[in-house]
Amino acid sequence: MGIDERTTWVDVDLAAIAHNVQRARQITGTAVLAVVKANAYGHGAVPVARASLRGGASGLAVARLEEGLDLRQRGLQAPILLLGYTPPAQVESAVREELSLTVW
Repeated sequence: MGIDERTTWVDVDLAAIAHNVQRARQITGTAVLAVVKANAYGHGAVPVARASLRGGASGLAVARLEEGLDLRQRGLQAPILLLGYTPPAQVESAVREELSLTVW
């Protein structure tokens, strides 16, 4: 059996992510919110979040409560915005973990 020609990978340059966030802040003169939903689009939410914060991101954004809770459990204390719908039953958990909610 030969090599699977469909095999793919990505090399994530965390220093480049930090640099790009820093440059985005310099160029725009605004705050940068790093969107790390869906495991940072498959690149690793925690390392990408940390690199973004090192680069000067003012906070993070995720789609769902579970993603925000995971970042908190892994020690990230930056502001986190939940972009997706948060059911009423999950609001208490979001507030307890200091996760900001999007108004729909």
